Amino acid sequence: MYGDWTEKEVLRFQKREMAFLRERLNPLKAEKLAEQMLYRDRPDECDDRRLCFECQHLDELKCKIKLHPLRFVLQRCDGFALIGRAK
Repeated sequence: MYGDWTEKEVLRFQKREMAFLRERLNPLKAEKLAEQMLYRDRPDECDDRRLCFECQHLDELKCKIKLHPLRFVLQRCDGFALIGRAK
């Protein structure tokens, strides 16, 4: 699994996988999603999909901007704002 991954990518993968497991995501799904996100984040991938789980508009299980939250589904959202980034 880690063949072409950098050390930074491995650490990010592990952090995400653990976060998904804490949120009670199935272990196989948590691993697969964390891997998809690793490849998504590579500059040459041009994948602009995000998770509601990553968005500052997600409050518990509700979207503050009244969209339907799909916490663990990669998708495109015009209202997306990364947690920790200024608006």
